[in-house]
Amino acid sequence: MFAPSQPDPEVLRIAVPVAISVIVSVVSPTLLALLTGRQRMKEEESKAEQRRLDKKEDYDRQDQLAERQTKALGVVADQASKAAELLLASNATVAATAERQGAQLTQIHTLVNSKMTESMQNELDSERRGLVLLEKIVRLAEASGDPPGPADIGAIQSAKERIAELEARLADRLKQTDAANVETITKV
Repeated sequence: MFAPSQPDPEVLRIAVPVAISVIVSVVSPTLLALLTGRQRMKEEESKAEQRRLDKKEDYDRQDQLAERQTKALGVVADQASKAAELLLASNATVAATAERQGAQLTQIHTLVNSKMTESMQNELDSERRGLVLLEKIVRLAEASGDPPGPADIGAIQSAKERIAELEARLADRLKQTDAANVETITKV
């Protein structure tokens, strides 16, 4: 049979570095591509995980904001409700006060009108008495032969005008009082 021979050391010295170079040149890019691919996959996984964490953090932040807004709206709604209750209570108090004051004003107005009417009636009565006295004086003076002078006639005319004016004002006042009484009765 055939016996293996020993390789020539010179051939080995050249062949081994060439073989190593060939192996390195073929295996190295493949190994480099494999390592780079793995690194890229890890980076992509890391980026995807970071995006997922960022989204979760963003969702959590949005949930917290929505919760704070909901609480704030609840507080505002409670405050608005309390303000509305206070406003209603205040309005009721104001309405009651206004009603009492209205009644008091009506009573005061009635008293003032009554006193003014009474005063005007007294003035009218006084003017009428004065006119009667003036007319008597003029008649007595005429009976004694003294005709009435322009001052006497002017005083009588002035008294008659004042009486007519007071009668008209009293009649108007009575109409207004009657209208106010009817309005008051209608409201009640």
